[in-house]
Amino acid sequence: MTDKLHPAKRLLAGAFAVIGVVAGAYATIVAFAAPPMSLPFLALGIAGIVSAVVLLRVAGSGRRPSKRAALASVLGATAPLLVLKLTVFASSSMPPARDRAYMTEMRTQLRRVARAETAYYEGRGKYTDDLSALDTTLFRPAPNVFLTVARADTMGWRAVATSDRTAYICSLSVARAAGEVHDQELEIRCEK
Repeated sequence: MTDKLHPAKRLLAGAFAVIGVVAGAYATIVAFAAPPMSLPFLALGIAGIVSAVVLLRVAGSGRRPSKRAALASVLGATAPLLVLKLTVFASSSMPPARDRAYMTEMRTQLRRVARAETAYYEGRGKYTDDLSALDTTLFRPAPNVFLTVARADTMGWRAVATSDRTAYICSLSVARAAGEVHDQELEIRCEK
């Protein structure tokens, strides 16, 4: 059995080392940019860079590492790459935190309008499209959230919330079935 590493395996070790350095550097940068997840990303970044150094030493020396050391180095170099893929996937499928905060405020305002509209309906037997006619103890407009009641009659209403701080628009439609006492479940939809 020879102690020399095959040239193709040396090249592969070098490639994994480069991947480990790039992914490790990315994970380290993310660790400082995303404070809630900083410790796991920092650990993965350091693991990727350390594994890359080990793989570079193996590739440079041409000696065959133990199976355990080789497996640990390859896993350490590729783990940050997998985390990179997961973070890119997660960030592309979810709105940024700033947009989520404004969407939460718009949803809150729509729920408050729903409570005020229900109280208005119980007193008058119909909904209103005039927000100023609603009970101010149940609904008070928030800054940077603009509400419009697009439709209001005896059978239901529809409101739209927008904000000058985000491109998302949230809407809520409430309909009453004939003879039904309570409003249906509130389903607020937000989309770009």
